[in-house]
Amino acid sequence: MLALHLCAAPAWPFSSSKPTPTPAPTSATSALEASCKEHTERYHKYEWLGDCPEPRDFGARDDPAHFVAYEGCRATLPTRGCAVAIPPNYVEPPTSDDSAKLRLFDPHPSSIHWTRYPTYPNNEGADGWSAAGSRGKQGTVDCFQCFSFAGDRAIWEKYVRVLMKPAIPDLGGPRVRTVLDLGAGAGGLLAVLQHKYGMQGVGVTMDGPNSPYLETMAARGVIGLRASLSDRLPFQDGAFDLIHSRLSGLRFAESEGTSGGKRRDGAKVARQRDGARAAKAAGGRRSDFTALDSAVMEWDRLVRPGGYLMQTAWKIGRGPQHWNRTATHFLGLANRLGWKPLLLIAPSDHKRKSNSIEFVYQKPLKRP
Repeated sequence: MLALHLCAAPAWPFSSSKPTPTPAPTSATSALEASCKEHTERYHKYEWLGDCPEPRDFGARDDPAHFVAYEGCRATLPTRGCAVAIPPNYVEPPTSDDSAKLRLFDPHPSSIHWTRYPTYPNNEGADGWSAAGSRGKQGTVDCFQCFSFAGDRAIWEKYVRVLMKPAIPDLGGPRVRTVLDLGAGAGGLLAVLQHKYGMQGVGVTMDGPNSPYLETMAARGVIGLRASLSDRLPFQDGAFDLIHSRLSGLRFAESEGTSGGKRRDGAKVARQRDGARAAKAAGGRRSDFTALDSAVMEWDRLVRPGGYLMQTAWKIGRGPQHWNRTATHFLGLANRLGWKPLLLIAPSDHKRKSNSIEFVYQKPLKRP
């Protein structure tokens, strides 16, 4: 394990100081609020008991449901009084002796609204999955194996065998039965954990304009939740024995901070920056890592005492100086929360060739 010298621990998060005041609205936050209002109104534009509008009716990248969830306008999408469309060639799940395995690892492509995804609107037959899994298709390059179910299954079975099971020996046992997978893709890990270990899981992800992740999870019989990874999720405190993320999770939270990597939305980053500056002015958290701090605290809220937290392939943006600052800040926060490291790989102050953080932590049973 590569060691890091941790910064002196500030009072937060176990501080009795006054709460950070809410920052004054800025043009960026006002613009985001106006956009949230506009998209929420469009989301509710339908006839009572009529058909719900299809995402394609709003344009490939302007689905109001996606915007409202992704931008964190609401913790969950509001209910509607319209009927959702049924795929035109829908086929019920199999009922053979091996039906559970077939559904998890060979779901029927007729369960997907292929016309919602502009890259392959006509793939309503057996070629749908092969098209969805093609490398180079816009929206699938980060998960090109997700829809190639045999290959994806082999990858996740090896991942569980080589990485997860050695670090969490009780995986699938009485103490580790529930899992929250953040950035779950098409539910490949959850399918493996359900089939081989009998675990119950929820996958948090977002459909892209060409990535039917949530519909695929539903077709497999795996529970998916459309939500932003930076929001409070609608689960009870301590609801999960294990929180897992590969590629996504804390990586996305870190990249949305003011010292992070790729910034995908100017208004969202500006809103976080405003809050960070107010916190710094009030003697609160370091301004660079507001989004990361919030994500870590949400992980800590959702996992039960004695539960496990696992992140792999957290590739930090920018360069060696930022790698070390991010790793030092994160490890200091994990230390203050009392997380026990079971597996930890982080950039070193002395070896600047790696920009990855990978870990398995265990949450303490008690805190001071």
